[in-house]
Amino acid sequence: AFLGPLSPHHDVMSSIPWTFHAMAASCWCAALFAASSFLELPIASGQTPPYTRPQTPFPCVANCADEALAPDPTKGCPAGTYWKPHPTNKPAEQCRPCAKGFYCPGVPYGAFPDLRANLNRKVACPRGTSLSSEGASAVSACQNCSTGRFQDSSGQTSCIDCPAGKFSGAQGSRDVSDCRVCPCGFFCPIGSLLPTACPAGTFTRNLRMQANVSCLPCPAGSACPKGSCDPVGCALCPAGKWGNTTGLSGVAATPIVSSGGASGERCSLVSDGCAACPPSFFCPVGSVVPTSCPPGTTSPVGTVAEAGCIDCPVGYRCRLPVNVCTKQSLVYMEPYGGSVVGAVTPELCDVDRTVIHPSYPDEKGCVERCPYQLPRQSFCHRAGDGRPPDPSRQAIRIHELIKQRQPDTFFSLEDQAYTLNNLTQTLANLSPQEALEAVTMVNRDGRTAFIVAAMVGDVPSMQVVWGYIHLTTNASTARDVGGYTALMHAVRFNYTAAVAWLVNSAKATLTASDAQRLEQLMVPTKGLPIGALQPAREYLGRGGLTWSHPNGVDFVNFSGLPGARTAP
Repeated sequence: AFLGPLSPHHDVMSSIPWTFHAMAASCWCAALFAASSFLELPIASGQTPPYTRPQTPFPCVANCADEALAPDPTKGCPAGTYWKPHPTNKPAEQCRPCAKGFYCPGVPYGAFPDLRANLNRKVACPRGTSLSSEGASAVSACQNCSTGRFQDSSGQTSCIDCPAGKFSGAQGSRDVSDCRVCPCGFFCPIGSLLPTACPAGTFTRNLRMQANVSCLPCPAGSACPKGSCDPVGCALCPAGKWGNTTGLSGVAATPIVSSGGASGERCSLVSDGCAACPPSFFCPVGSVVPTSCPPGTTSPVGTVAEAGCIDCPVGYRCRLPVNVCTKQSLVYMEPYGGSVVGAVTPELCDVDRTVIHPSYPDEKGCVERCPYQLPRQSFCHRAGDGRPPDPSRQAIRIHELIKQRQPDTFFSLEDQAYTLNNLTQTLANLSPQEALEAVTMVNRDGRTAFIVAAMVGDVPSMQVVWGYIHLTTNASTARDVGGYTALMHAVRFNYTAAVAWLVNSAKATLTASDAQRLEQLMVPTKGLPIGALQPAREYLGRGGLTWSHPNGVDFVNFSGLPGARTAP
């Protein structure tokens, strides 16, 4: 375009004196040299420019400036070289090898309105490519940036590495935005072709990690396969196993894709470094340490949940001292001060043949029939120990539900209503005998579920439990280890609604000694029914009500229960 207007005036210029013509030629050479310094524009990759002049140039042999300004220029530097108009006194050296980062197609001089090339005929290699050698004659010599690199400028001799924390798997990337973010579970050093997976036994939840130091040891309770993004989602120790050390390795059933597209997805492990759960313990998914089975139970190797703990058989006890290095599902405090949990194997209890009282030499062993004829016991009952039996699994659940309905808990009114419904359904799903045993078994304080509900004034729970015990002998007269009945607790804590229901619906009364005890505690008993109460039957190891331990004085036969005894 710069030289286009010259051709129409060439004849005019030829008639001008030589001195002026030389001056003009000199000016055009200067202008040509100036133009060559800034018109280095690239041709888009793959384009073929529509030349308007002959395409077979010949090297210039004399003054290249004059030949370039000729009316029909056909000469120029050959392909792979370009014209450098200095020094003018050495025309043979004016065609130089094409510079690095450029290619020189060897097109002739002249007016090229559609050719985005400078007058030196150097064409810049396009973005996404580079060229590190001289003398290129075609765009095909420009090499695409390799994977892990990019080039966002034309005419460059090398490509740029993707920054650390990113990667690129494509060739010819033209911008840093073509470098993808390194996914979680992987790290990407500078110039990464693909993300590098964190080694087995490590993980990372973060993106854009740059080195393997970003891969953290797999936390205890998990075994991380190669490329783990989040142990919680993939690599937890399976149920029935545990691991209390960090950095445990695992192998995923489906290998995690290294391209970053599937990192962090949930997976299952085909192998891991987690240890098998030992006997007397259970290990849910992700266990850091085993959890001991409740007292009165045992379990085999590899138990996965508390439901897998087996009740100790009748006539045996199952207990071991607490191991403080493990978790405990339930712990019982022993009278001597120790704490016990479930056992590896049941231990047979001896029958107690101790003479209960010198005045009754024929009464030997426990009146409660030692050992308790109940499963799930953690101790062997002895005469005179005054200890209630360990409750069943169902009884523990009933007490837990009633405890959740206490006013001082963190449960909302909506939660408490849901718990009441849960209590009702739990009992309804048991057989009549199982339900009776569950509501009449005492907790560690010697209290039945009915007494516990009365202690917190929970009338709805008392009504639910009453539906299972109201036909039993003197249900409302059952006492806890402190000698208190349900009515005494309700009066003591001033639960008027509970007192009214117990008196009117459960027909509960106080004895004279009950009233005296409450008065001593500054609790008024005026207006409450007072009368004689038939003692509730003692616990016989078969789902009875709360019991009072025999004191060896005035044993009384209880009708309907042959051989059983009641305490006065």
